[in-house]
Amino acid sequence: KALDDGPPKARSWARRWRVGTGEALQCQADSSFSIVSEVRSGRYLRHLFEALYAREGRWTRVGVNLGAGLTGEGDDDPLSLWARDLAARVLMVDGDGGHLQAALAELSGSAAELLPLVGYATPLDVEEGSLGEVLSELGPQVDVLKIDIDSFDCAVLRAVLRRI
Repeated sequence: KALDDGPPKARSWARRWRVGTGEALQCQADSSFSIVSEVRSGRYLRHLFEALYAREGRWTRVGVNLGAGLTGEGDDDPLSLWARDLAARVLMVDGDGGHLQAALAELSGSAAELLPLVGYATPLDVEEGSLGEVLSELGPQVDVLKIDIDSFDCAVLRAVLRRI
């Protein structure tokens, strides 16, 4: 529904957080459009970065994907479309080599340089281990960082931000 068709309290909340001037959509579980599915599938990030890359800027098209592995049929990664269609280099890290291979297979048509690393993303490995070394090689500017490691994501984020 259009934003103006919603209840007054919802309209007020949506306007407070709204960015841009395009038509606002109210997403519902029974609707054919879901922002959750847009994010999970990677379509949202691809569209966002297409818009950002169309503007002047110091974009590197470099990304870091911690927890990059795919676990099975129907699994998707929010960075997969960005990595396939827009990236120049992507560090892909997962603790399960089979899951990481599945993610690499999904990106087989990508022109990006894919840097796979089988290992667990821990704060210590970022600060003192092989993951930290590879992060340093990527350079100081990364366009996108995704962390989905199912444990101490915030501590790993702090370590990564100190490193790059």
